[in-house]
Amino acid sequence: MSYLEGLTRINEHWFESDDSLEEIEIPDTIVSIGEDAFFDSALYNNPSNWDDDGVLYIDKWLIKANGNIIDCDEYVIKEGTVGIADHAFDGCTNLTNIKIPNSLKYIGDRSFDTGRCNLLISDGDGVTYIDKWLIQADKNIIEGKYVIKEGTVGVADHAFSNCGNLTAVELPDSVKYIGSSAFCFCYGLETVTISNSVKKIGEYVFAMCDLLNEIVFEGTIKEWEDIEKDENWMIGCVTISCVDGEIEFSSF
Repeated sequence: MSYLEGLTRINEHWFESDDSLEEIEIPDTIVSIGEDAFFDSALYNNPSNWDDDGVLYIDKWLIKANGNIIDCDEYVIKEGTVGIADHAFDGCTNLTNIKIPNSLKYIGDRSFDTGRCNLLISDGDGVTYIDKWLIQADKNIIEGKYVIKEGTVGVADHAFSNCGNLTAVELPDSVKYIGSSAFCFCYGLETVTISNSVKKIGEYVFAMCDLLNEIVFEGTIKEWEDIEKDENWMIGCVTISCVDGEIEFSSF
């Protein structure tokens, strides 16, 4: 379906109940897939698209896990998967652990919803990790500076959104992916430290971060420019301090 080319998101319910949708190729430009985007479509209703554990894959995306079927302590997401759709593991109360492949780049909004899934167990600071991904921060707990733990490779979509008491965050040199809206509405966020290991920064990552005045980038100006960034990664003005100089960025 060529009309998906160039799009970055498949919205929720987009193909719902489309009984003519028997196959689809999801282009590399897609960075998020909304809840129930394929619900009750021909693809969704085709048993061959669901694995033996009750998990639906479409192309290189994990779309949905059936909480009524999946019944294992640990689920291993198949290698080659690049993304997990929004709310994918809702209702999976029997699942306590997930192994995430190195191929994964995107974890959607509430893919592991706190109220509908037993996977989310936060650390003492109110931050939840699954395998090597930071999934969610509790806005009612987190405050001040937070240092993301070493070995983390990705920050999920909306992970820190609305954490108004977060003032600074430091990403280790293992982080490669920062998901869409990861720090949006962090009104108290003033500084962010990012390693030159980062490969991709999603859309609206720092939207509505009114006090953010500096991003400390532990690499060169060229390395910063080489990072794949959505055109709306930042809304506002910020100084990016690189090891060999500064960049004054404005989205206006």
